[in-house]
Amino acid sequence: MKINQLKLQNFRNFDELTLDFKKSVTLILAPNTSGKTNILEAIFYLASGHSFRADVEQELIQKDKNFANLEGKIANQEDRVILRVFLQRGEKTTILGKKKVEVNDVSRRLSSFLGNFQAVLFSPQDLNLVTDSPSKRRKYLDTVLSQTSSAYYRSLSQYQKVITRRNKLLENIREKNLNTEQLFYWNDKLLKLGQLIFYERKDLISFFNQEMKTVGEKFNSQKDNLKLIYYPSLLSSERLRAYQMKEIAAGQSLIGPHRDDFGFFWKDYDLEKYGSRGEQRLVILALKMAELSFIRSKTGEMPVLLLDDIFSELDLENRQKLTFLFGSQQTIITSTEEEVFEILEDLKDIETMRLR
Repeated sequence: MKINQLKLQNFRNFDELTLDFKKSVTLILAPNTSGKTNILEAIFYLASGHSFRADVEQELIQKDKNFANLEGKIANQEDRVILRVFLQRGEKTTILGKKKVEVNDVSRRLSSFLGNFQAVLFSPQDLNLVTDSPSKRRKYLDTVLSQTSSAYYRSLSQYQKVITRRNKLLENIREKNLNTEQLFYWNDKLLKLGQLIFYERKDLISFFNQEMKTVGEKFNSQKDNLKLIYYPSLLSSERLRAYQMKEIAAGQSLIGPHRDDFGFFWKDYDLEKYGSRGEQRLVILALKMAELSFIRSKTGEMPVLLLDDIFSELDLENRQKLTFLFGSQQTIITSTEEEVFEILEDLKDIETMRLR
């Protein structure tokens, strides 16, 4: 899997930008605020269908422009595809006016757009995944799974719509004293979709744990140090009946995958509560390596690895551990530090781009 070219128009700080990636490793050197992270944001958007930074997608469009375009030329083992995203500004500042995605000039639903290109992003924000809110950790799992399974993405989208409709019904039952029998239909849909999401997330975390054992051995020669523990909010007919009165009182769905979480553990203690910054960095680095392996196991190809100024967050030892990954897949790195080039200069297939 490789991205050969990226074109941007009215995206973030770029009026027009075309980048050709000719080597297996690309180092983008630039000072802060020059837009290097925006490049990785655009590439990851083509893989995931969303921004890893913006809460509101209108932020991606330049302030004085009404639209933005993203285009990527992708090559994999079987064929080549051109992916395009068109974003149009809406009348309200918080709502995108229009979002259109294309594969080889043909408009597609987002579920069909996803899966044509895979990427793994490692940014400084990822180091906060250990201590971030459960919603951020759920979003991480969903992003990984949606890149490899259109069925998962569709089920997740349907589940979110069911939750919205069910919450409205729960509120109406509370406020208007409606008959609770109307919940049966939505409970059935919730169960079917929720169980599919649960099993996909469970399998993903099991895969991560198996891979992280290998990574832990490579890093510190001790087995079984790194692991994830899944905390699912299980759905069943019995639990839905048990929670029904509480959900009506709250006017919202209190159990299900939208309440899932998982924790990071090192030597059987919770890294969120007791982990040092160095240990948290190590477990996230191991997680990203496991993510690369998971996508390869599902697609048969290595995804593109995007490293956003991550060297500034790692000590020398962990920087060196990271570099052994670079020969396995296309890697695009951003940094403000000239010293990073010295770390990478022994790589044979590397190019350097400089932004002003």
